[in-house]
Amino acid sequence: MTDTKDVDRDPLEDLDLIAEFEKDMGAHLADPHAVYDELRKDHPVYAGDLLTERLGLASSTLKLWEGRPYTILGYEAAEQVVRDAEHFSNSVYDRTVGRTHGRTILTMDDPDHRDHRKAIQKAFNRKAMDRWRTDFMIPEVHRVIDGIIDRGRGDVMADFALHFPVSVIHHILGLPPERLQEMHNLAVGLLLYRTRSDIAQLCSQKLGEMMIEHVDAHRSSGGGEFISILANTRMENGALFTCEEMVSFLRILLAAGGETTTRAIGSMFTYLLRQPELLGQVREDRELVQPVIEETLRLEPPTQYVYRYCVKDIDVCGTRIPAGSPVAVSLAAANRDPEVFDDPAAFRIGRKVQHLGFGHGVHMCLGMHLARMEAATTLTAFLDRMPRLRRDERLPDPVIRGVAFRSPATVPIRWD
Repeated sequence: MTDTKDVDRDPLEDLDLIAEFEKDMGAHLADPHAVYDELRKDHPVYAGDLLTERLGLASSTLKLWEGRPYTILGYEAAEQVVRDAEHFSNSVYDRTVGRTHGRTILTMDDPDHRDHRKAIQKAFNRKAMDRWRTDFMIPEVHRVIDGIIDRGRGDVMADFALHFPVSVIHHILGLPPERLQEMHNLAVGLLLYRTRSDIAQLCSQKLGEMMIEHVDAHRSSGGGEFISILANTRMENGALFTCEEMVSFLRILLAAGGETTTRAIGSMFTYLLRQPELLGQVREDRELVQPVIEETLRLEPPTQYVYRYCVKDIDVCGTRIPAGSPVAVSLAAANRDPEVFDDPAAFRIGRKVQHLGFGHGVHMCLGMHLARMEAATTLTAFLDRMPRLRRDERLPDPVIRGVAFRSPATVPIRWD
């Protein structure tokens, strides 16, 4: 006889979704930059799936397609691919996030992509972002610091970065604070589409049910909240977003908006703590905050890879990529191309060449300005509130790990 308690048991209950995601993204694997450095000069366009063939991931987006896979490592090749929407399509995401998140701007090509993106950008306007910064970001950073300031020691990741970006997205969407952790876990679970598609689908369903009610409550509102603006903004053809389209976009925002910024903040502090003199310069001259953020994004892009599907034969840096080929673009490898960046592994602010940390072209990251604002608000507040902020020498140095996503697990700090 089957126990009814087992029948009703939530299959997600005993799963650590964050740990599953870290494993899926290769947090336990060797630093991939040595492989990029070995291959990039002779193979700016690598014929194969580097993620599984050389870097040790169990699966990748490229394995879901039948054509011969290619991995882009050189800066010139990467820039060409991400800018060329005629030959390289975002439909490659149909078999990954398309199945769990729904149809969004991430899976679309123009003209649908252009129409949806322009409408969404109205909700990400400068006035709204300035309000989010003033009303929530700054008070929230200081609230967290208030809770740890008397200790004199802490951890950037555990005490702050793992929670702050998620809470920002939660605030923007006007979601109930008491459900923050639950929704964060489900959003991370969404990203298990390659190795645990059953879990990703279940997280998608649960998150969708939560968001439909929230979207419906805001659709008729004439207020200035993010969801209200999104719900009532018409595209160029006069159409409004359907409820399904809005929920799909919110799934993307919840999963990507928190996860990527968390990693960027952790990497930024890691690099600064390794260079006390530079940290001191930034403390004295806050005009250096933004260059620090940009160099962090170059060295460790929040998303290490983006993907495309080749729809027309094309030559990329001397390599013929045939139609039907899935393509992985390593933004991380491109951003350290010595043909473009002098001493590319060094953290050096003030570089003149534009990095590809947020991609390029029509699919450039929609949330890049928000991510920069969160990182700048964080660094400024920590420097303001924590005199002589420095690495906690009693504990091991922070180490940036991972393959598809990279960040330190811990960043121990001290202050006076």
